[in-house]
Amino acid sequence: MKKAIIVAMLLTVLFGANAGAVYAGNKKTKAELERKEERKRSQKLFRHEEKIILIRECNHNPNDKIRINGRYKSCKKILEQFENSKHKK
Repeated sequence: MKKAIIVAMLLTVLFGANAGAVYAGNKKTKAELERKEERKRSQKLFRHEEKIILIRECNHNPNDKIRINGRYKSCKKILEQFENSKHKK
């Protein structure tokens, strides 16, 4: 175990952080981690935009039911949840 850590440190010193990380078993480079973070950010934005569209639809027809993930949910409940979440912030 100690030998593996020492070799990883040596590789890091001689060839840079990526070489040591690859030897130690962490094969994610800095660029891969940045891409992963960017994907997370874009997914959050997409979910936020979906919520806005859903709220707009419910405001037009509050007595309707909308299908979400294969289930029907009433617009009144969706609007109530939205109002409750606004007050929590």
